[in-house]
Amino acid sequence: MRNKSILIQNYHPPATTALVRDFKKIGFEVLSPDSDWGRFNWYAPNDGIGSALISESEYFSRPPGYVLITCKPAEESLKRVAREHGDLMILNVAQQYQVYEDGIADVMICPDTETFKNYPHYVEHKLLYFVQPHISDITPKDHASSYAKKSISSFVSTPHVWPIASEVFAAFARLYPHHYVNYGLEAPGGYVDHATANRIMVENFFTAQFKDHEAYGLACLESMMLGTPIVTLKRFIEGKTLGEFFLMPDNSIIADTVEEAVEKLLSISFEDYLRLSENGKARAYEMTSDERTVEVLKRVLG
Repeated sequence: MRNKSILIQNYHPPATTALVRDFKKIGFEVLSPDSDWGRFNWYAPNDGIGSALISESEYFSRPPGYVLITCKPAEESLKRVAREHGDLMILNVAQQYQVYEDGIADVMICPDTETFKNYPHYVEHKLLYFVQPHISDITPKDHASSYAKKSISSFVSTPHVWPIASEVFAAFARLYPHHYVNYGLEAPGGYVDHATANRIMVENFFTAQFKDHEAYGLACLESMMLGTPIVTLKRFIEGKTLGEFFLMPDNSIIADTVEEAVEKLLSISFEDYLRLSENGKARAYEMTSDERTVEVLKRVLG
């Protein structure tokens, strides 16, 4: 029987941490490189994601297991490891329009509905997989305080590469009369770590989703799980995972224009705010539950 271990290289700390957790739940030993092993052309440190760090020599002394191809930039390095060690590969298609080499894996997990529907290669077990985001240990939401302060944030790095989103960010900032800031690399609010982002989310009135291309939307799901609803424009979520499975009129403010979004934010009652918060939290937890994710993965991998 194949060894129930999997090598996972960090590609996005909150998402990688969540995947490490899920593979552990189905009985896998989860390992990660303790360095770039002198062979990875794309590498991020694996400390703190919940896996056991292992050296290259230790790894190659073990029996074959599995390797998760975590992202396109790491594909070639991880394929070489898997082939040299005799591991089976599992594809993690976490970004829009990401395509790996044909025929290298029988299992694929993907949270992006567009990529899932249009993936060009045959994969025997293709799972539309909504990993439940890792949430930092922070103080629970005070709805009355959030409603009174009316602060709103976005979490979009390098906003300049999203020209449509940048225009909407600017328009929203002009029209919304309360505190609003976008956090992220090269964003006005600057980079914040995951725990700080979760703290900001839980204190906020709403989280704004104005990104014109979003494969999954971890920041939105984290916000919903923390009890802070989402405000967005219909054109940003139509046909996307967020619009098809998560953001609904009963849990979010979904507007046609920035002006309509601001109007709805300024007129919402506290009772309706609580309703959006409760419904959003329930929806996020339902769609990312173990029954819809971990149990499906377990049936495929045994």
